[in-house]
Amino acid sequence: HVMQELEKYNDGLIAYSLGNFIFDQYFSEETLRGKLLELKIVRNPFTQKIEVTDVEEKVVLLNKFFQPEKVIAARDVKPILKKEKKDENPCPKGNDEDDLLLFKVNLENEVGDYIPSDLVLFEKNICLRKVALESLKEMQKSAGKEGLSLIPTSGFRDKVWQKALFDRWQKANVAAVIKAVAPPKHSEHQLGTAIDLTTSSIESVSASEFFENTPEYKWLLNNADKFGFVLSYPKDKEKITGYKFEPWHWRYVGEETAVKIKTSGLTPTEFLP
Repeated sequence: HVMQELEKYNDGLIAYSLGNFIFDQYFSEETLRGKLLELKIVRNPFTQKIEVTDVEEKVVLLNKFFQPEKVIAARDVKPILKKEKKDENPCPKGNDEDDLLLFKVNLENEVGDYIPSDLVLFEKNICLRKVALESLKEMQKSAGKEGLSLIPTSGFRDKVWQKALFDRWQKANVAAVIKAVAPPKHSEHQLGTAIDLTTSSIESVSASEFFENTPEYKWLLNNADKFGFVLSYPKDKEKITGYKFEPWHWRYVGEETAVKIKTSGLTPTEFLP
């Protein structure tokens, strides 16, 4: 997933990591760089073979949405400096002290520019509010005792990140009535308490409908409320929530509220004030 040196083999040239635009690992500077080659290719008039006579290496700098931002010559790439502070919190800094734990964010209600003030890093590029993270770890531990694995694939997403996801989805689903991705400022992920889950039995694929058929999903239906988590977009509730069924998407609302929501039979968007 990182750029490598060019290699000459016999009369040919081997180039590794060209492109590098598909790996969702924006937490690493190395994986935010892709390589391009500018080649001069000619036919040798004597042997009639196609030959590469000139090669210039270039580097594409990517943003956290894996989109190319700039192309520069490889010689102008500055070396990546390793951070000395290992305990630095890489999560976004909060801009609001309000506690939106039970805020009803949906297609009608938005959260504006909100970023919670207590985001902490879980693993890799996943940030969650501290209270949600602590409960998630307890839930993982409990599931693990039964041989089940709950693997988070997405946590907090700001409005800019959400817009990139929504625009890409909308472009491919122009006529869709039921949404599969929330518009920016309308996503539960922006609250820092929503988590997408997967498991190893489905190759840890993120946001997969196959998660519904796993033992982990069945376990969550029976136990997630004990840890404060609720299923935001249940099956057969699409007209109420406005979103397709998402077995992977769980939101932390606190144990007391989660139990009440489950007992009521209502969706979170119906139950929350």
